Amino acid sequence: MLTISRLGKCSDQSKIAYYTEIASLKYYSNEYEPQGYWFGNLSSQLKLNGKGVTHEDLLNLAQGYAKDGKKSLVKNAGKEHWIGSDLTFSAPKSVSVLFGLSELKERTQIQQCHQKAIEKTLKYIEKHIIQTRSGFDEYKNRQRVNTNKALFAVFEHASSRKLDPQLHSHCLLLNLTYQNGKGFSSLETLKLHQYQKALGVMYRNELSHQLNKTLNLAVQHDEEFFKLPMVPDELCKTFSKRTEQITDAIAKEALISNAITKGKAALFTRDKKEHLPRKNLHEYWRVESENWIPHYPENAFVHDYALSDFKTKMLSELVEHQSIFQHKHMLEVINRYAQWLGLGIDAALDYLKQLVQDKELLTIVHPTLGECFTTQAQLNLEKSFYFDAINYSALKSHAINYQLSPDSTLNNEQKSALLGVISKGGLSAINGLPGTGKSYLLKELNAAYSANKYKVIGCCVAAKAAESLQESSGIKSQTLDSLLLSLENGSKKLNEKTVMVLDEAGMVGVKKLNRLFEFVEMARAKLVLVGDYNQLNPIQAGNPYYRLKDKIPFFELNNIQRQKHEKDRQNVLNIKNGHILEVLNDLDESGNLSFEKEHIQAKANLVNDWYNSFKSSPLENIMIASTRQDVADLNKLARQKLKLDEKLSGLTVQMLNHEDQLLDLQKGDRVMFRKNAHEIEVSNGSTGEIEKVQQLIDRSLNITIALDNGKQVEFNTKYYTALDYGYGMTTHKSQGLTCDNAYIFFSERYLSKELAYVKMSRSRNAPRVYCSSALMEKTEYLHEIAFKTQLETEKIDAFELE
Repeated sequence: MLTISRLGKCSDQSKIAYYTEIASLKYYSNEYEPQGYWFGNLSSQLKLNGKGVTHEDLLNLAQGYAKDGKKSLVKNAGKEHWIGSDLTFSAPKSVSVLFGLSELKERTQIQQCHQKAIEKTLKYIEKHIIQTRSGFDEYKNRQRVNTNKALFAVFEHASSRKLDPQLHSHCLLLNLTYQNGKGFSSLETLKLHQYQKALGVMYRNELSHQLNKTLNLAVQHDEEFFKLPMVPDELCKTFSKRTEQITDAIAKEALISNAITKGKAALFTRDKKEHLPRKNLHEYWRVESENWIPHYPENAFVHDYALSDFKTKMLSELVEHQSIFQHKHMLEVINRYAQWLGLGIDAALDYLKQLVQDKELLTIVHPTLGECFTTQAQLNLEKSFYFDAINYSALKSHAINYQLSPDSTLNNEQKSALLGVISKGGLSAINGLPGTGKSYLLKELNAAYSANKYKVIGCCVAAKAAESLQESSGIKSQTLDSLLLSLENGSKKLNEKTVMVLDEAGMVGVKKLNRLFEFVEMARAKLVLVGDYNQLNPIQAGNPYYRLKDKIPFFELNNIQRQKHEKDRQNVLNIKNGHILEVLNDLDESGNLSFEKEHIQAKANLVNDWYNSFKSSPLENIMIASTRQDVADLNKLARQKLKLDEKLSGLTVQMLNHEDQLLDLQKGDRVMFRKNAHEIEVSNGSTGEIEKVQQLIDRSLNITIALDNGKQVEFNTKYYTALDYGYGMTTHKSQGLTCDNAYIFFSERYLSKELAYVKMSRSRNAPRVYCSSALMEKTEYLHEIAFKTQLETEKIDAFELE
C-alpha cells in the first residue's frame, strides 16, 4: 500500500522532528529502529550518499537550503518553502506478521525484500515521475519536464501506533530537483499523485517477487493485494488493531471539552508513538500469537503461468471503469497480476511494452491527456449504442397531448421540459441541477402519460433512490439491476405503451445503459433519462448520459430552488464549475468552515453543531463524509452525544453485524439498513430509529424500528444482520437527499469535484464544513483540498476520440 501526503510549509521543526525524533546513536542502533538514509540521484550530488539522515540536515534541505543551512538551493528557501511529500509504503499484513514472528535471520531478509521493493519503485518515480516546471508552450499551457533527479529520506518502522507488527517506510520526497544547465528548482507533483495507485501496486509486485526469490514464499490472491498463505488469516486479524479507534472515553472528552481532549486527540494524527526496542516487540508479538512458529518452505514457489495468460482479463478490467485508459492504468493492472505470480517490476514493464503493440488494443489521442488506449470491443459497443440511441430518439413516437392544469405550480423551465419530453420520440432526457425540482416534474410527467393510457415505470442504480423516486413521483420503481434481471428472465415485459424513467442516469455506464436500451428498443417503448451529469460519475466505463446531451432531445433545469439564499445557490454553481477554493473561502469568511489540527476534534465539533439542530428536527440535519471510516467515527461520536444527553434508554444489547462489527444498541438509536430485504420491505440505505430491542434466550435479538418513511419493521438477527448506525452517511448514500442542514467532514485523501458537488448541494441552508490537518495551516489545507478535487479526469468515451 502507498499513501502520499503533502507536508505543507516548513514553518517549524515539529514536522521534521516527527521523522527524526530520538535522533541519537542509541535510538539508531539495532535496539530500536534503523537510522534513516538518503536515496536518489541528488544524494550523490549533494554529498549525502552513504550518510545517515540527521535532524539538522533534513531540516535545512526541507527548507530549500544546502545541508549546512547556508546556501539557498531554490528561490523561496526558508520557512515558507513547502517541504515535499511523505510517500509511505506499507507491506501487506501477512508479510508484517511474518516479519514480526520470525527469527532474526529471516526478519532481516524480509526487511531487505521490503527495502529492495521500495528502492525499485523510487527509482521508477525518479526516472519517470519527477518533474519541474519549464515555462509555457505557444498556447500558454504550462510545460513540465522530467529531471531524473530526486532526493528521498527513507525511514523504516516496524510497528503501528498500536504496536502491532506493521513493516512500513516513510520516504520523504523533498521539494527540490535539478536540471542540467538550469540549476535547482522546486518539484511539480501532479503526476506523482496521478500515479499513486499504480506506484503502490508496483511496490507490492516487487515485494512479492523478492520474497519469492529470497525466501521461496508462495503468494496468494487477496482482492487487489497479495497475502502469504503460510500466515493464518486469524493471526493477521489478531494483529490488526484499528489505529484510530475512538473509545467511548475519548469520544466523551472530545465532545465535552476541547481542552481536556487536546492531549489525547493527538493519538489520531501525528503524535509521538511509544517506542520499544525491537527485541521487546518481537517477544511481545510472540506471546500474543501464542508462540506461533513460521515454517519456511525449502523449495522455491513455482507456477506455470505467464502474464500473457491473463491478457483477456486485464483488457476487460482496463475498460471496466473507463472507456479509454492511460499508461498509468496499464501499469497498475499489469503489476497487479504480476504480484500474484511473483514476477516483479521488470517483468511487468516488459509485458507492458508487448501489450501496447497488441492488435486488440487501439491507440487514440486525447486533447489534453495525450496518448491513450481503448479496446476494439469497447469501441464497437459504444459505436453501436450511440448510433442506435440517436436514431431512436428521432422517431416520431410516444408524442401525447396533455393540458396542464391552470393552477399548476411548475415554473416555466419545468413546463418547457415536460412538454418537450411528451412531444418527442423514443428517447429523451431531463438534466437538472440539485434542487431544481426534478422529482416534482416527474410527478407531473407520470400524470401526463397515465392520462394517455401509458404505463410509467422507474428504475435507479440504488434501491434507496428507487424508493425515493416512487415516493416523490408516484412512479412504481425498482433498481436497474433487478429490472434488467426481470426483463432477461421474462417476468417483466415492455411494450409500445411503456414509458421507462431511468433516474440518476448519470451514474450508469454505457454497457448497462445499452442493455436497458436494447429492451426498450425491441419493445418500441419510450425511455426518459433523468439526472445531473455534474454529480457522481458512472462506476462502469463510459459517460453516456453526458455524451448524449447534444445528440438527443435534452432538456435542462438550471433554476435552483433548494437553497434559500442566492449566495448558496451561486456556491453550488461554483463547485459545478470547479471553483472549490472560492466556495471554501466564502464558507470560511461566513463562519461555516471549521478547521482543527486533530481530526477527532474536527469531528467532535461537527457532531456538537449537528446535535444542536438534530434535537428538534432529526430528519432535516445530516452528517456526510467521503469514507465509511470517517462515517463510523461520526456515528461513534453522535451516539456518545445522545448518551450524554440521556436520549438512549433501556438496557444496552450487543449485535454482531454483517461485517463482524460489534454494535451497542438501545432504544432511541438511529440505524441504517445496509442490504435490501424484501421480507421486511427495507432497502440498502433505509434509516430509522429503534423503538424496541430485546435479547432472546438464544442470544439473538428482536428489533423493532420506526422507519423514516413512516413504516414500522420488526426482525430477528438470526435472519438479518446488515445493520449499522445511521447518524452519518457517505456521499454516495446522500445523493438525492434534501435537508435543511448538512454537516460535512472533508478528507483531502478522498476528494473529487463530483464528491464535493454532491455533498455541498444537499441542504437548503449553507453547508457547514469541518476539516483538519496536523501538517498544514488552514490556508494551505484549503488549497490542498482544491488541488485534490482537480485530480480526477473527466470520463471520455472512446468513440469520440477515434
